[in-house]
Amino acid sequence: MNAAMGRQIPSRFEREGGIALAPVLVVDSDPELLASYERLLQRFGCRVFSARSRREALRYLSCERVRLVVVDVRLSDGDGLDVVRIARGTRMPPVVIIVTGSPADGTGRQAFEAGATAYVGKPIGLHAFAVLLEGLLRACVADRR
Repeated sequence: MNAAMGRQIPSRFEREGGIALAPVLVVDSDPELLASYERLLQRFGCRVFSARSRREALRYLSCERVRLVVVDVRLSDGDGLDVVRIARGTRMPPVVIIVTGSPADGTGRQAFEAGATAYVGKPIGLHAFAVLLEGLLRACVADRR
């Protein structure tokens, strides 16, 4: 939840017991956005791994199995699309949401070609993002049962 938004995000996860420790990797070089993603995903009951760079994200992917990845296209040390490709190439590929501050620059096509499940532009409304996350988390948990 983003306190600056001043409203709660309704979540059926809280009423239904959440997704017990579903591992999620969030990757963004903006510490404020990273913290917002973490808070929202923790509210859904997820175990959140955070990375502020491409290198950190690839390190997590090499030793942790995650169900969902949220990654910015532009990272301080490289291309977030590399993270998408590596994540989708794992034995049990996670769902991947790619986020961009420049949705008009043609990265949407590249994101889907790399294996992204969803592509969203910044700024993203917190409620809309929560709805997207909830749907994707439910789908990836159902697929793994």
